[in-house]
Amino acid sequence: MAEIQFDTLSTRAKRRADMVNSSFVSEDEIKDYLNSSIAELYDFLVKSYEDYFVKTTTYTVPLTTGGTADDLPSDFYKALGVDFVSGGITSTLKAFSFTERNIYNTPYAVIDRLAKPMYKVDGSKIKMIPENVQSGTITLFYVPLAPEYPNADLSGNQVEFIIPGFIEYVVVATAIRMLMKEESDVSALERERQQLA
Repeated sequence: MAEIQFDTLSTRAKRRADMVNSSFVSEDEIKDYLNSSIAELYDFLVKSYEDYFVKTTTYTVPLTTGGTADDLPSDFYKALGVDFVSGGITSTLKAFSFTERNIYNTPYAVIDRLAKPMYKVDGSKIKMIPENVQSGTITLFYVPLAPEYPNADLSGNQVEFIIPGFIEYVVVATAIRMLMKEESDVSALERERQQLA
C-alpha cells in the first residue's frame, strides 16, 4: 500500500483538466471529487474478487440485542464471511436470506440444521439465527469503507491506498468531474477512464 498526499493528486488532476492556475474549482471541491473518484476505484478493486481490503472484528455469542444481533463496525462496507468458534471448533457460517428468516421457528426444521447457526447483515446490525445459539465467538471478515481525505486542512493530508499505478484512474476521474463543473468537453478523458477501468 502507498500513502498518497492530497497535494500530489490535486496537482495532477489540475494538470489533466488544464486548471493549474485556475481557481474555478476550490480545493474543497477537488477533495470531494478525489474522494468520489477513490470510492469509484475502490469499488472496482473490491468487485475484482481480490482481497485487497480485509478487516476483522470479533463478537461474543450470544450477541447483545436479545442474543441475536449486534452493531457492525463503524467502517463496515461489505461482508466477506463469518467464522463461528464454539468448543474449540471453527466453522464457516452461511448467510441466511430473507426467506430463510424463520427456518428455525417451524416444526418442520430439520434437526441437524439446527446445530449450525446462520448470519445476516441487516442494516447496521449483524444478526444470527436460531435465537438459542450456543455460546462462542464469531469473527466477521469485512471490507472497510473506502479511504478518503478528511475535511480538515488539506495541505499535507494523505490517504493510504493500494497499488500506486492505479492512482491514474483517480486523477483522470477527478479531472473529468472538474471539467464537468466548467461544462467543458470531457470525451477524451472519458475514453481514457474507460481504458483505465
